Amino acid sequence: MFKKILVATDSLDVCNPPAALAVDLAKQEKARIYLMHVLESSYTLYRDLVKDFRTGEEINATAEYIQAVKKTMEENCAGALSGCKDYVLEAKAGFAWMEILKMARTADIDLIVVGPHRGRAEEKGVVRTRERLGSTVEAIIMRARCPVMIVRRVVAKGRLAFKRILLCTDFSDTCQYALEFSLKVAQKYASRLYIFHVLTIPVGEQVSYLHEQIEREIPKAKERMQMKYAKQIKRVDHSFDVWEGVPPIEIPKYARVRGIDLIIMGSHVREQKKRWYLGSVVDGVSLGSYCPVITVTRPKSLLKFQG
Repeated sequence: MFKKILVATDSLDVCNPPAALAVDLAKQEKARIYLMHVLESSYTLYRDLVKDFRTGEEINATAEYIQAVKKTMEENCAGALSGCKDYVLEAKAGFAWMEILKMARTADIDLIVVGPHRGRAEEKGVVRTRERLGSTVEAIIMRARCPVMIVRRVVAKGRLAFKRILLCTDFSDTCQYALEFSLKVAQKYASRLYIFHVLTIPVGEQVSYLHEQIEREIPKAKERMQMKYAKQIKRVDHSFDVWEGVPPIEIPKYARVRGIDLIIMGSHVREQKKRWYLGSVVDGVSLGSYCPVITVTRPKSLLKFQG
């Protein structure tokens, strides 16, 4: 299903969870793996001026330096890359999201794998937003032509069989794209598909009112799910569930209860005051999930998975 996988890492020190998962998935799928590191600068206009990973001094990202970075990447990921015959190492200077998307487009990538780009801002002199996935990951999700997988933690190889897949829905268009992609993954791996909706609890309402509302709304939501999705998923083992609460909290909780291997979501990219934003639920779920989370933004990202 995934023939070309691109993993972007902001660290040269270790073969981190996103890179390890991407390499394992590439081995499983017999896919080509692209391991990419973008050399970021603290300067807006002159992106080739970067910190030397060996000395910490500011230097120009020359061809020789790029080669040294790639060599270090290969050494640090040697264990994970063992037995992986088809891999490409890439290092570029520039804006991380821009270079990653450019690489994905040029190589016709099927899946981008990233981790939350947080925690090293002070060290790198790069501004990050706290308690969010990071501007790099958000920019990639909003613009990617293929699905994007967010990985926070080490994932056992056995979980890459993706036997239990969770699709989160709020009935929006991007959730429909996510459903179509979920069906492809479920059919490929003979998975059970859990289709899940969170009935959002209004803040500040009376408990008695909430209880009455919940009792009425949950059956309605389940009926809506049946009517909207039943025909599309009749050939896939599935179930429908509705919980009440706050989606970024309830979705990871549901995933733990059901032993989910993979969460698939629509990205909920939206425009506000002429700026585009990533949905807060994607942020919260990706940061709170123990398993990988795949986001789907555009219908065109599904074209290569047709048939």
